[in-house]
Amino acid sequence: MNNISIILFGYGNIGKAFHQRLLKQKQVIQKKYKAKFHFDLILRSSSYLMGDKWVDSKDTLNVFKKFIKKSPNKKYLIVDCTASKEMYNLYLEIKDIDACVIAANKVPLSLSHNKYMDLMSHLTKENIFYFYEATVGAGLPVVKPFIDLLDSGDEIKEVVGSFSGTLTYLFSDSKLPFSKRIQNAYDMAYTEPDPRIDLSGLDVARKCLVLARLMGLNLSLEDIEIENLVPESLRDIELDEFFNRLDECDKKIQEKEENAFKLNKSLCYMGKIFQSGIKVGLFEVEQTSSFYGLKGTSNLIEICSNFYPEGYLIKGPGAGVDVTVCGLISDIFKGLIILK
Repeated sequence: MNNISIILFGYGNIGKAFHQRLLKQKQVIQKKYKAKFHFDLILRSSSYLMGDKWVDSKDTLNVFKKFIKKSPNKKYLIVDCTASKEMYNLYLEIKDIDACVIAANKVPLSLSHNKYMDLMSHLTKENIFYFYEATVGAGLPVVKPFIDLLDSGDEIKEVVGSFSGTLTYLFSDSKLPFSKRIQNAYDMAYTEPDPRIDLSGLDVARKCLVLARLMGLNLSLEDIEIENLVPESLRDIELDEFFNRLDECDKKIQEKEENAFKLNKSLCYMGKIFQSGIKVGLFEVEQTSSFYGLKGTSNLIEICSNFYPEGYLIKGPGAGVDVTVCGLISDIFKGLIILK
């Protein structure tokens, strides 16, 4: 069996849970995939773990580069559980090694179109496999079926989706004030540490952009029409003040929900990908729609293509640490098969 070295970037909720789950399942996975693996290096923004103790460092990216340089003949699974833009530059530093990159971080995939093309060109040139299932549907398989359709010769015409389990949750119970729903979601760790990131729609836009670029569309975030659910007066204040003034989010949403109810419709925060562009925002949906009355943290994605003109539905939980870790580990399996 080959010894495969895992280098983990990010040790927040997702990174820590991923580390613990993989260690718990280690013997089962190694036996099934006939490949040994171990965590050699775990990096946070200001410290790293090598062996059994954390070491303070202001330059963990340089720690990574030095580590790789010392052992260029190892096989690496490089796992990105950050939400950092800086990882883009790190990806470009990966060269002359056998490695797979496995990411929950969608930021490098959603930078400018030129940067995206440069990244993909670099990874292809270096023969580095890049798996990022967890960037779109958390643990829900979206990216692989999407790629499989395209690779089989299908042409995807349109994608409509409830891409945020967090936002599905927020619109699944209109009996509560919107501010109370936000607080509940935050308390259950369904939101980002700053819920305004979810409410801004930017995360949904990035997920749509990941899929749109797989479709070959030449788009960047600046091209996407995004509806921000955070009132302008709350967008640039401190987080504590935002929570103190959370009820200022209620009025506009209440009006939209009452209008939808009068029309026998419900509200769903969606991303819509067309050949002509992407729209992200709050939409009214008919009772006959698959998106009507979505509950919990469900993601629902409908892919319309030449092979599936009536729509190909993918549905399942799309928020929470556990399902995101499942998405990462499913990509770990792919990496083990390639590197073993």
